Amino acid sequence: MPSQVIELWSSFISIADAPLFRLGRETISLRWLFQVVLLLILVAILARFFKGVLKNQLLPRLGLDLGNREAISTVISGAGGGTGLHHCFASSGN
Repeated sequence: MPSQVIELWSSFISIADAPLFRLGRETISLRWLFQVVLLLILVAILARFFKGVLKNQLLPRLGLDLGNREAISTVISGAGGGTGLHHCFASSGN
């Protein structure tokens, strides 16, 4: 039974690493796509978290009203999300 599990796992890995197509110098595989999706989800979660921290914890100390806090936190978290997105694609190629 354990040898069948190992064989199944190695088959799954070989399928996941099989190239689907090339995009420039990057080979796109199911594993690459899975990594990109996971990193995008992580960036979205972190951007939302930092936006909430900015809006509800840091910016109120400056005495800003809710509208200004919302605008500032949106711009800053969007810039951070874009930076994270760039890092996501830069690091997903291994």
